[in-house]
Amino acid sequence: MINFKSKKSIIIISSTIVVVTLIISLFVINNKQTKIDITFLNIDEPLMEGKYSTFLNDNKDLLNNTTNKKYTYDATKFIGDKQLTLEDNNINTYTLNEGESFTVNVNVDKLGLYKLNLSYYLLTDEYGSNEISVSVDDACQYDEARQITLQEEWVDDNEVSYDRYGNDSLPEQIKQKVLLSYTLRDSSKLYDEGLYFKLKSGDNKITISSVQGDVKIASLTLIQDGKLISYNDYFKGEVEDSTYVTTYEAEDYVSKNSSSIQKGSSSDVNVTPFSTYRNKLNVIGDSSFNEAGNRVDYTVDVLKEGYYYITVKALQTEKNTTSYRTIYINDTVPFLEAYQIPFSYDSSWQNVTLGALDGTPYAFYLNKGVNKISFEVNVSKMRVINEKLSKLSTEMNQLGLEVTRVTGNSTDSEIDWDMSEHFPNIEQTFANWIKEINEILAYLKNANGYEGKSYLTSDISTALSNIEKLANDINKLPTRLTLLSSGSSCAAQYLSNQISSVTTSSVTFDKFYIHGSKAKLSKAKANGFKTMWVKTKRLLNSFVDQNYVSESKDALKVWTARSRQYCNVLQKMVDDDFTKKTGIKVDIELLADESKILLANA
Repeated sequence: MINFKSKKSIIIISSTIVVVTLIISLFVINNKQTKIDITFLNIDEPLMEGKYSTFLNDNKDLLNNTTNKKYTYDATKFIGDKQLTLEDNNINTYTLNEGESFTVNVNVDKLGLYKLNLSYYLLTDEYGSNEISVSVDDACQYDEARQITLQEEWVDDNEVSYDRYGNDSLPEQIKQKVLLSYTLRDSSKLYDEGLYFKLKSGDNKITISSVQGDVKIASLTLIQDGKLISYNDYFKGEVEDSTYVTTYEAEDYVSKNSSSIQKGSSSDVNVTPFSTYRNKLNVIGDSSFNEAGNRVDYTVDVLKEGYYYITVKALQTEKNTTSYRTIYINDTVPFLEAYQIPFSYDSSWQNVTLGALDGTPYAFYLNKGVNKISFEVNVSKMRVINEKLSKLSTEMNQLGLEVTRVTGNSTDSEIDWDMSEHFPNIEQTFANWIKEINEILAYLKNANGYEGKSYLTSDISTALSNIEKLANDINKLPTRLTLLSSGSSCAAQYLSNQISSVTTSSVTFDKFYIHGSKAKLSKAKANGFKTMWVKTKRLLNSFVDQNYVSESKDALKVWTARSRQYCNVLQKMVDDDFTKKTGIKVDIELLADESKILLANA
């Protein structure tokens, strides 16, 4: 039995420590990071055989020779073994099952590069993706065309549900079976625009094959469009001169393009909706909305047409980095700069008015009534870094294998090796690697806009240090392969670790505002004393809160070493399904230390 006086003393002491700590933190000087102007340096792109980047480079003259023209072919023009299906909306569709193909004979006015847009219904099971390949005149023009992922549309069940502890529960996700229109893009979403295909003047045969999943295709449209206009050409008016402001919660999206995108829960006093003691689904972002191409859609309603500012309450805590989002207005990127909307690092919540790299705000034209606004994760400026890291890592591993073959994997330090005898260009190879890695680091620093190191550049800098050490005494390479290509601390591994990291970009959204030029927005950060008070209340409540204490002695206990939110989700699934079916009560309990299991088995 807990002694009351002892418990009271613990509360008083703990509360005092928290209060003092918080008061001190209010007066600590904030260690601001040194910012520089964001620029995207020119960097040589590795042109590898069969890659889309090489295809674009080989046909760059055609990119500047485009006209705004479209050619649409409905399902009646498709050539295949299947009969057409007439849908409820009187649209004919061709059913393309996995492993099957159909062709379309198209005719264009002139030689050029064309994007392909498909209208389709997805037939694949809930969590299975649909992938197709595209060839022109029986040839695949680049590797990325062999595996193109069709876009999906998901919605959340609007029914609000809670777990046994009174916390918000993640809603059920529903994959839409509606007619979708999608301009084909590379599956990695490393390019801003849709994929281009080269068509000759006159007749061409386009073949579409299903690599994975089943789909009903209604039409194919060839699109040849010019370059997107700049913001200066887009903005031809004045921003709504008023105090008008409407607030939209970021977690209240109407649709999304991936089931991996989930609403998040933040206990931060700065977010809304907020609860002192319970978990609320009140944000979107971080690790569930950070993969290239992830997109969420919202509907907004304005009283009259015109130009408005859009301000997002955001949290971007990746030190010394800048995340980018693409903005769509009614399913269209309105101007070129809207592909790259920056969200810079800050340790606290901030109100970010969508704008240019230098902070100049952009105004977006909205129609009177309902409009659709979408945010998409954009990492296209990191594509060349992704390709360079992959190339360098491959080259280092290849050299490591060749050195091992020559030396017989000998690490005898008494052997004097002459590396130039076996690899005449080895010194130049290392010089090129050092040059390329320095270019990568310079590019990342300028693209992020910070002098200091980020989580990305730290590993890359370590790889550079390894390569420089080896270059200083190249003949010691056989005994120092752990610096180049062997083990978890080699240069190749450090670079390889960041290949996937450059294709993710994190930022958390709490809400966003549509507003006029004179609107006054709520502050992004709460009063420091409010934060202190809430933390104190939570600490005191932790001594008396019995929510996570099982009331049933005969309940089956399951330990799991996962996050509290994960345990809550699992508990609700068990309560709603297993317990209802079997009558067996189950308590999912958090295991803070896995070593306890080992000790129990000892």
